[in-house]
Amino acid sequence: MTHLRYDSTFMLKSAAGKRGISPSELKALAPRVRLAREEMERGRRAGVLGFLDLPDKTADAGLCAELARDFRKKGFSDLLVIGIGGSDLGAKTLIRALDTGRGMCVSFLGNPDPEAVAHVLAGLDLKKTAVNVVSKSGETMEVLAVFLVIRERLIRSVGKGKHARQVVVTTGGSGALREMAEREGYAVLPVPENVGGRFSVFSSVGLFPAACAGIDVERLLAGAKNQVDDPSQSEKFASLQVLGWRKDLRVSVLMPYGEALSTLSVWYAQLLAESLGKTAAVGPTPYPALGAADQHSQLQLWMEGPADKIVTFVEAGKFRHAFRVPKAFPDILAAGALSGVDLEEIMHAERQATSEVLRDAGRPNGTIFIPTISEESVGALLQFFMQATLLVSGLTLPPSSLPGHIACRVVMPLRLGRRFCT
Repeated sequence: MTHLRYDSTFMLKSAAGKRGISPSELKALAPRVRLAREEMERGRRAGVLGFLDLPDKTADAGLCAELARDFRKKGFSDLLVIGIGGSDLGAKTLIRALDTGRGMCVSFLGNPDPEAVAHVLAGLDLKKTAVNVVSKSGETMEVLAVFLVIRERLIRSVGKGKHARQVVVTTGGSGALREMAEREGYAVLPVPENVGGRFSVFSSVGLFPAACAGIDVERLLAGAKNQVDDPSQSEKFASLQVLGWRKDLRVSVLMPYGEALSTLSVWYAQLLAESLGKTAAVGPTPYPALGAADQHSQLQLWMEGPADKIVTFVEAGKFRHAFRVPKAFPDILAAGALSGVDLEEIMHAERQATSEVLRDAGRPNGTIFIPTISEESVGALLQFFMQATLLVSGLTLPPSSLPGHIACRVVMPLRLGRRFCT
């Protein structure tokens, strides 16, 4: 089953004019795309690109699901995740998109903002709250600070002897959090050493909070595996992003049409910015947006401002709920025109119209289509962007850096391997 399709029609010169990409440019880049794909596979086999193997690790997903079920059976109604950046954005994206309300209520803290901490604590009964503290290094200052505050409150609420049964530590093999867990007897979930934080959404970092929220994590991995097995869509996306960047389209806007996918663009911004910053400090700058809201705040700039952006939309073919505008105020033209129209129909029409007006203004844009917002499609989306980010990094190397396979073998594993795991 195809969970994702990238439509690049309006990225091309035939649609977007001089700023668009020509078939000859894509053809010229194709050999380097092939080399980048081969280097990704070599990095995977060498064990330095662990995120590509996560969709196959269904046993890890089962462990997360089992631990989540255990917490629910013990009567815990809430989960508080304490993490920052790659340690919580993936989980936030999954839960924002897929939380059905049938599992535990999951909230997040990471920023050591005392008002945010007070606000979250005010809404929690700590006697019924499990705490998941997440940091691969185990030394992240913000995470440790917030956890120690929450731990003290938890001990006040349930006692020193009982608080440990409510804490799950997700971390690497060493560090302060690992030491605390061993001293206190906290449950520990591992972060694979060959998976960087921003690529860790399909490890226990993202799967445990998702499972607590009642999300089917095995279906998530199935959608992600769909992209690993067929990387053609992410390769096309990465190629067009890089060719656009060469034409001074230096800003990559991601604009999902759907509130449930609002955190996706924030997660992608961190993924792309940190990944490219850790390599050659070249490539597009990410820009999160949300449709249809940002039509009313950003679209004028994209159409008539600096011609430095590529806009990528995400559209779900079918929404999970349906509402039809009722017949009301027939004597008022604007209200009468909407009578009987589905809200889903409005969202689809606005995405299409926005795409077309950008094309007419000579501003390249593309659309990622998913059938609906489901575990499989969200898993595919996140894996798509992780693979595309890796490829963008490789393809932004100056052409002179890749004169042949030898240079590719020397340079690319560093950029596509070890440095992506820091």
